[in-house]
Amino acid sequence: MNGIGNRMKALFRSPSRSMWLLCVAALALALAWAVLGRVDRTSTAWGEVVPSGRVRRVEHLEGGIVSEILVREGDQVQQGDVLLVLEETHPGADLEEIVTRMDLLALEQARLQAEANAAEGWEDGPGPEFPDEARDRHPDFTALCHELYLNRMIQRENELSAQELAVQGARHDVERFEARIGPLEQALALVNEQVAISSNLLAEDLTTELKHLELLRERSNLSGSMEETLAELAEANAALAEEEERFQRIDRAFQEQTTQQLAEVRQELAELEQRHARYSDSMARTLVRSPVAGVVQAMAVTARGEVVEPGETVALIVPLGEALVIEANVPVSDIGYVAVGQEATIKLAGQDAGRFSGLPGRVLSVSPSAVVDSGGGIGYLARIEANATAFMRDNERYDLYPGLPVVVTIHTGHWPVLTRLLAPLSNAWSQALGER
Repeated sequence: MNGIGNRMKALFRSPSRSMWLLCVAALALALAWAVLGRVDRTSTAWGEVVPSGRVRRVEHLEGGIVSEILVREGDQVQQGDVLLVLEETHPGADLEEIVTRMDLLALEQARLQAEANAAEGWEDGPGPEFPDEARDRHPDFTALCHELYLNRMIQRENELSAQELAVQGARHDVERFEARIGPLEQALALVNEQVAISSNLLAEDLTTELKHLELLRERSNLSGSMEETLAELAEANAALAEEEERFQRIDRAFQEQTTQQLAEVRQELAELEQRHARYSDSMARTLVRSPVAGVVQAMAVTARGEVVEPGETVALIVPLGEALVIEANVPVSDIGYVAVGQEATIKLAGQDAGRFSGLPGRVLSVSPSAVVDSGGGIGYLARIEANATAFMRDNERYDLYPGLPVVVTIHTGHWPVLTRLLAPLSNAWSQALGER
């Protein structure tokens, strides 16, 4: 018995016993680490750096034929810069003709307005007030309009002056006849009184019938003169009224003619202004401009003569000065773990990934439904905000730039090591217990 005990003690004191205890301890530690330890749960997605305001599409409402291309892909443009020019629907000569006609009408309108003011009694007005731009572009026609205004004013003044003389002559005739009526009335009254006295004397035979007849003849002559003078006065008053009406008619005719011409000029000018607005708008639409300051990412047209369809996108502009974000295509299998506010790590894609450290970021949004990318893959679009604008390595800097491909690792949470290790076995076991 003592021999057997001694052999057992020797066995436990042997090196194999120490190895066995070490294995048991290691297994216990591994089990404890698997149960208590945690590993990061992540979702890796390919992404691309884009402006927060997204790439701007430059479209043309009406379309047309490309006449000139002024930028190339990669060029930096400012807001309002012309990207390309389309052929004009209306020739530029038509617009120039309209502008010229509008200038001439504006000068004519200023002349007619001055004439209308003069016709309304503004004799001491300043004369035509010609528009500065039209006057500078057409000095000869301006001088012609001013000379025509002066001639018209002289003609009007001459006609009115001549008619004023006629009115004064007619008024003088009226005054002359009116002056003759007073003495005739007095003489007639006196003769009537003499005839009355003579009649009484003749009845008493104190005068001769011959003298009485002479008084009657004198009264008859005075009455005839009075009637003739009154008739002439009536004719003179009628002539005066006619001359005064002719004076008003001359002034009124000048005013009506000026007013009518002014209305016609204004109407034509208004029509030309509408045509000018349409032509100008049409010509402005032939210039396709950049809506924002940025970089030309792509051009849909590359040669003159190409046709731009109505509503077609002709260029893509990447805005400058806007914050950059990363758009990542999250796999469908991981979307249940991804949420807004989760932390993320952004790394360069390609051979430079190991040279630069990753950028920390944060999930800003996740698309509500799956989208199909350009390669036909299905995923959810997540927007990640980076905490820096460049990858760094010592003093070396790699700036984020729109269109730069990156790899995004989204930290979706933690889970025990044991759960992670047993996940494949658990999935296989759950499927093995099912039956179709």
